[in-house]
Amino acid sequence: MIGRRFFVAGHISVSTLALAAAGSAWPTLARADASLAEECIAAAEQSQPLRHDGKLRAAHQKLLACSRAECPAVVRADCTKWLADLDDAMPTIVVSAVDSAGADVADVRVSLDGDLLLTRLEGKEIPIDPGSHALRFEREGSDPIEQQVVIREGERHRVVTITFAPRPGAATTAATPLPSTPPEEEHPGESRRSLVLPIALIGAGAAGIAVASYFWVSGLGDHSNMASECAPTHSCSQSAVDSARGKLVAGDIVGGLGIVGAGIGAGLLLFGRPSTQAAPSGSASIGVHPVAGGAAVDLTGRF
Repeated sequence: MIGRRFFVAGHISVSTLALAAAGSAWPTLARADASLAEECIAAAEQSQPLRHDGKLRAAHQKLLACSRAECPAVVRADCTKWLADLDDAMPTIVVSAVDSAGADVADVRVSLDGDLLLTRLEGKEIPIDPGSHALRFEREGSDPIEQQVVIREGERHRVVTITFAPRPGAATTAATPLPSTPPEEEHPGESRRSLVLPIALIGAGAAGIAVASYFWVSGLGDHSNMASECAPTHSCSQSAVDSARGKLVAGDIVGGLGIVGAGIGAGLLLFGRPSTQAAPSGSASIGVHPVAGGAAVDLTGRF
């Protein structure tokens, strides 16, 4: 009923305009182009039935025609007012399209009820008449999609989203993924080389403890001999005393180094993280040689 009242009021206003053009506004129309004035009045009258029937887009075109500056002022004033009212009631949609990967696409043709509406998406709102409509979306490389929508008068900025799937057998533009690089194989030799250092330290430590045992046993033996030989006179030569003392000191030093080396090697072996990368081969050794008053200990290694 609102639309019908709008139409009747508009129709009466246009008829009044026609009478006014024949009466009080006659001098103005006389100076204007008669055919143009008739076109403006006709467009204004035709816009109202179109508006009443829900053909808002067609009515919009008519109201634009009678709102031109060339039209009589009285006609232009009514058409401008009706055009503003129509713009408030005109529904609009925004078409959005994505491919199967979810990326936006713009090369889409849109048809409305069989008539071409868009040749490419630009993200702008599109005026559309209220009512039920058939939308068709076409994109090269994909099957067309049809969708039925019901548009309500005054509904603005309605988003219609379409997802295109690639047509079976169609070439896709997606880049072919590169083959994954196979994981590097672990070589047994590399893992074994990572154990060289702890094993070498354990071996050197064991050798050091063995050498230390020799010095301890030898030093204790010399001390025992001096105790029995020097007991009658209660005196021993200084060289014999220094030799026995040097052997015991050398045993302590070599034994301590052996224990430390073996302990470090055992720690690396038990708690060290195995390495899959090649590690340089290594070795360690302990050398002992007698010197005046005792022995000298050499610890050498290559890691």
